Amino acid sequence: MKKILSASLTPYILLFFICFFILLKSFAAPFSHGVPPVDSSVFIYTAKQMIAGKLLYKEVFDHKGFMLYFFNIIGLKIFNGKWIGIWILQFFCYLVTTIFLYKTLRFFYNKGISILAIATVLLYQGTIEVGGNICETWALPFTSIALFIFARYFVEQKKFSIVQLFLLSATFILTLFLRFNLVSLWGTFGIVVIYDLVKSKRWKDILLYTAYISVFCLLSVIPFFIYAYLKGIINDSFYGFFIFNLIYASKIGANSIFKIFLMSLSTMGNSAFIFLGIIIFTYILYSILYFKELSHKNFTVAIIISIFVIAFSCSMGQSDAHYFVQFVPILIFPVAACFSFLIKNLLKRKWIFAIFFFLILNMYFINKILMGIRENYSKENGILYTELNAIVTQCTTNADKILEIGNDLNVFLYTDRESSSRFPYVYPIIEKDKRIEEYYLTELEKSPLPKLIVTDYYWKFFSDDLKNRLNKILQEHYEKVDVKLERGEFYLSIWKLKN
Repeated sequence: MKKILSASLTPYILLFFICFFILLKSFAAPFSHGVPPVDSSVFIYTAKQMIAGKLLYKEVFDHKGFMLYFFNIIGLKIFNGKWIGIWILQFFCYLVTTIFLYKTLRFFYNKGISILAIATVLLYQGTIEVGGNICETWALPFTSIALFIFARYFVEQKKFSIVQLFLLSATFILTLFLRFNLVSLWGTFGIVVIYDLVKSKRWKDILLYTAYISVFCLLSVIPFFIYAYLKGIINDSFYGFFIFNLIYASKIGANSIFKIFLMSLSTMGNSAFIFLGIIIFTYILYSILYFKELSHKNFTVAIIISIFVIAFSCSMGQSDAHYFVQFVPILIFPVAACFSFLIKNLLKRKWIFAIFFFLILNMYFINKILMGIRENYSKENGILYTELNAIVTQCTTNADKILEIGNDLNVFLYTDRESSSRFPYVYPIIEKDKRIEEYYLTELEKSPLPKLIVTDYYWKFFSDDLKNRLNKILQEHYEKVDVKLERGEFYLSIWKLKN
């Protein structure tokens, strides 16, 4: 037994099965009956439209980066449009993430502590990431690779190789082209590296690293630029990915600190998250109080700064719980430090107590994931959309386009219909930029009108003015189908074009 546990492959095998267990919760898992979460339905529909030849930002609008749809397109291509391809790609990303997180922790801790810490953080991730296929999850492999390179710099090398500089640059750009606010790790660790170089008066290295990173970042951007140029969507891409996101961020900037506090409370509204919060707080407090005794001081400073910067990042947008997946790479250090402290300071049966503590800390996460898996494999999933599909099939042909007013693009995925608008979803983007609202309403009033309009749960979040304008169009041109499609609080209403 000891030989098995001490084998070099054992940590990776254990982490493999933990990843597999967590990903059974994904809507795309093999043989599951899962329904894509709202955001994921947007990404899959957009990717399918791109496969069909539509141009991102110009003919089908979303404000995430190219890389997100690149992942979804690859996933859909793997199994000829089936979602399991997304699951396979996501599983690969999980494995890359865990391998590099494990390699990073091994600079500081032994195998046992590293496995317990990463397992805890993975279970935390599986609890809050709503089935995967989100920007935060796709960014983790890039973030973990970058963290490993930074850790190696501070612990072993005190210098970067050309290959490492290229990987730092490429992973930064690839993450940037998922979503802006996911690149805080490169910023914080980069600043601390510059401080270390300045302190050591390594001016030549500063100039050399800056030159290499600038060139490598430029090289990493060029493929995206060439694609946009050849497709004639440079202006649309600039608006969709840069301008709109700046507008989006500016709408919530003033309330960021308050939103961080509220979101932290709502996300940590149970004992397991409270424990993690206490561990993070204790880690920061200990690092400050005993800073002189710490080895790798600069690295610890970078971790602590990253915790605060990522917390601020999580306040952007709608502040959903899955934003906190960003914490995964950094969270391994406070958790590992906690396990290390317990093992060093217990006199007897250290590992038994450590595993017992692991189970106490993770029981909530494990239970939530098990409940998620159970729900994911329930045959009752998708009944709402099966009923919707029956009505859509009865009222339209395959060539007819329909409209979904809200945010649930499963309406298109389950009915095999196409949106009549370049904006397949409108919440919350329609109220972020007045130009989108005017374009959308003008487009809606043009002939030919969509044969069918579906409104969803998110209708209630629209402003009164927008509701009134939409209602006027619906009342003039459509009649409501007398059918009730709902599951819990979620509902769909159907409007049929008048004869």
